[in-house]
Amino acid sequence: MSSEAHSRFTNQHVPNVWHPRSAMEAFQWKQHWGNEAEYIAGGTLLRTQWESGVKGEPRHLINLGSVQELHHITDGPDGITIGAQTTLEKCRNDVSIRENLPLLTEALRQIAAPSIRNLGTIGGNVMYGYGDSLPSLLLYDAELLWLTDKGEMLQSIQEWLLRLHSDQDPSSLLMQIRIPWINSTSFNMNESCFGAFYKIGRREAFTPSVVTAALLGQVDDNQELRGIRIAAGGGLTLPVRLAETEKVLTGKKLNQELLKEAYTYVQEEYKPVADVFASEAYRRTTAANLVTSELWKAAQGRRNP
Repeated sequence: MSSEAHSRFTNQHVPNVWHPRSAMEAFQWKQHWGNEAEYIAGGTLLRTQWESGVKGEPRHLINLGSVQELHHITDGPDGITIGAQTTLEKCRNDVSIRENLPLLTEALRQIAAPSIRNLGTIGGNVMYGYGDSLPSLLLYDAELLWLTDKGEMLQSIQEWLLRLHSDQDPSSLLMQIRIPWINSTSFNMNESCFGAFYKIGRREAFTPSVVTAALLGQVDDNQELRGIRIAAGGGLTLPVRLAETEKVLTGKKLNQELLKEAYTYVQEEYKPVADVFASEAYRRTTAANLVTSELWKAAQGRRNP
């Protein structure tokens, strides 16, 4: 193989850092070394895990930052495609993402500080499994393009999250995040759209959020909810769509009674993981308050898609 390698000194040992020139070459290195190798790009999370002892440093680091095909943002007739190694800051500043995916832009704005966003990648934030970009990506029906031992595989981000800790092949390489244009059968652009992303917690680079929540929907001329989408995560809670809550709200008239119903359903469906920062009950209450507050704003005509 034509990759170049060099060594980086650490207190424990000197891992080899490899610079593949293509996604396929990176994948082949990972298959060759297996658990002795780790994909790395920005390295913002991995570095913290190594320093805290949560994860040991591998013998080989495969630098995905050198793979140019993974650094791009394009839009076309089917939607927006983001290369997995595109930095968070580049995604945040992209005009097409800002105009068409405002909830993702807002989520990216709230991730750490600019210095971290200039290093960290959208792929790294997704691969973490708890990244703040995930609730908005769930609402936008994002799909992940993987390079696997069976070739390229396209998988919904929702399916991947559900199977995250089961049968994930560690050699699989995330190549792209694909976000389709919102289906016209779900959204009527002549109606009033509303949406919001919330992150509750400290902004520090590696401090877990307490709750992340995203909401997207429309209110028709009869004050009925259409195309409602809700996702929540935060801390070590895997982000999920609140499908039952969505089902209850869709087609209902947006009034005081529905707000109470929404609050109850979010509290019941959202299953957060408690930690030293916040209890499960606090997280459930916070998520329910965020969703209900945004629905109330929509009822008042204060909409910000």
